[in-house]
Amino acid sequence: MKIQRGAGFTLIELIITIAIFSIVLALGTGSYTTLIANKRLKNAAETLYTDLQLARMEAIKRSTTIYVQFNKKNQWCYGLDDEDGACDCTKPVGAGNCEIGEDDGVAGNEYSHAVNGGDFADIAIDENFGSHTTSFSPVRGTADNGHVTFEAANANPIRVILSDIGRVRLLCSDSQGKYSSC
Repeated sequence: MKIQRGAGFTLIELIITIAIFSIVLALGTGSYTTLIANKRLKNAAETLYTDLQLARMEAIKRSTTIYVQFNKKNQWCYGLDDEDGACDCTKPVGAGNCEIGEDDGVAGNEYSHAVNGGDFADIAIDENFGSHTTSFSPVRGTADNGHVTFEAANANPIRVILSDIGRVRLLCSDSQGKYSSC
């Protein structure tokens, strides 16, 4: 009589499978961490890119200067306002803080806008605007030129560049530190 072997895995096959799975998981975790850091970095840069375009549009639309004020202390933030120095993005927005149109007397014509760096975990910024403020003129939306660089561990920095004619560009870096189009 012939004895049939039962179907299944041997202990050695199971150990090899678990070892291969562990190696693949370890390799994937590093890639996943880098992917998340890159996504957060890109989201932070694209948010500023969009907000600078919004500030330019509002300056032209409202025929008033719009200021974008940055705060890099502790946790970074920035806010939009139509009064120079009136926006403190570390405080709650509204009631005259980081508001556009709050003193024009037209009900419903105002809104608050500030971005908190806490929404973008582990992302740091560096900007080179004088007095940590840039502004958009109502005449053609011209601006104070400068740039903001977003950085994160395990990711290449992204720079948002504002030219004096009000053009906003989003540039990504490669590993050599040169900036090229995203």
